[in-house]
Amino acid sequence: MKTLSRFVSCVLCAALCLLAAACGSAGSVKGKLTHGGQPVTVDKTKGKIAVTFHLLDQKGAATSSFPANVNPDDGTFTVAGRDGGGIPPGKYRVSVEVFEKYPSPIDKFKKQYSGEKSNLIREITRGSQEIDLDLGK
Repeated sequence: MKTLSRFVSCVLCAALCLLAAACGSAGSVKGKLTHGGQPVTVDKTKGKIAVTFHLLDQKGAATSSFPANVNPDDGTFTVAGRDGGGIPPGKYRVSVEVFEKYPSPIDKFKKQYSGEKSNLIREITRGSQEIDLDLGK
C-alpha cells in the first residue's frame, strides 16, 4: 500500500510540474525575416508571407502552432499568441512560406522552410525576445 501511495504521489507531482510548465509565463516574440541579411518582402497587394511557430514536445513533434503577424513591407513580425499575451516558453520549429503572387502555390523558397522541413529551431523563454530569422544561413 505504501508503494502505491508513493507511486500516486509521484504521478501527481509530475502532472503538476507539467501543468506548471505549460502554463508558465508567456514569451513575447518579435523579429525580422531576412535572407542574406536583407529583409524578406513582398508586394502586399500581390503577395503574402506566412510565419508560424510550432511548439515541439520532447520527441520533436509539433503540439500546437502560433501564427505570426508579418509586415510584408519590411519582413518584421510579431507573435501575439492566442490571447495576445505571447506564447508559452519552449522549443519551436519555425515555418516560413513566401508567396510573391498569392494564392499561387509557388513558395519563393520552394517549401524549404515549410512544416517539418524547416531547420529553423528557436528556444523561446519567458519575457520579450527579438529573433532574426535569416533564411540565407
